[in-house]
Amino acid sequence: MKQQQKSDHTRRIIIHTAFELFFKQGYRATTINEIMNATSLSKGAFYHHFSNKKDLGNQVISTILKNRIYEGLIDPLQKYKEQHTGILLSEVFINRLNSFTRRELLQGCPINNLINEIGHVELEQRLLLRALLEDWKLQLTKVITYGQAQGQLKKDIDPKACATFLIAAFEGIRGIRKVYDDNDLIEHYKTALQAYVINLKHTS
Repeated sequence: MKQQQKSDHTRRIIIHTAFELFFKQGYRATTINEIMNATSLSKGAFYHHFSNKKDLGNQVISTILKNRIYEGLIDPLQKYKEQHTGILLSEVFINRLNSFTRRELLQGCPINNLINEIGHVELEQRLLLRALLEDWKLQLTKVITYGQAQGQLKKDIDPKACATFLIAAFEGIRGIRKVYDDNDLIEHYKTALQAYVINLKHTS
């Protein structure tokens, strides 16, 4: 393996391991020593790639968390010209919930967990997390606006407000489920989501 490839591989290992530990036990509770022990790499390897834990946290957000939100919730919305907007909105959120493993259901949303833990105190990470949410909201707003233009959704709904609500409800149910450890809550959310989306649809 060439030196640059080896360096990139080492960097990815550290970022991935940090994500797993942050997700499992929280950002603040995780130390650099724990991360490096889990990778079996030297502490020198850490400081070769990252200046401190905050730098590493920023990279976790910019890579793994960004990929998760794009692959699971933003990219699927790109199909908005191929099917009815209301159906697409329901399917994207429900399919994402159905894809979660038992561990992901138990531990909640890694983005939301990080927001709740440090989003109000760490400015750099707050801005990175906000940017991800804004990307998500922007795509939802675009989809909803398109649905209105096509006569599929009611004209009197506010696309930005609707997008904000959909995001908040999705993130909220993931947090609440952690407290109850009960999948019935997920099913209740799905039912309520479908009812909400039906109410958005234009009726002639």
